[in-house]
Amino acid sequence: MEYESGRARSQAWWRRLVEHGPWGSGYNTGRVGPPDREALDGIADLFGTSPERVAEMVAADWYHVRIEREVSDRVLELSHVLDALSDEDTHLIWHIALRLADEGEEILPAA
Repeated sequence: MEYESGRARSQAWWRRLVEHGPWGSGYNTGRVGPPDREALDGIADLFGTSPERVAEMVAADWYHVRIEREVSDRVLELSHVLDALSDEDTHLIWHIALRLADEGEEILPAA
């Protein structure tokens, strides 16, 4: 994770976070500090998401602050990918999603 995030955080930091969580719930472990602003780009690359989404995850995991939205986490994870597509490709993805959802007739396209 250290390497794939462009060394945004050390291997020891990732290990402590994965094994004990941000608040150090394991025996003889302390709190793992949140990543700083400079680390967000590397972590976003690692997770295949945007730095803004990483900042939201940090706020939720470390500070229990969640942004109230009317969309699911799944939609948020895909949003930066969809925003990068051309209009033609977005139209294609829309039709594929409708077909896979098997509810295509009930879902109206976004304006």
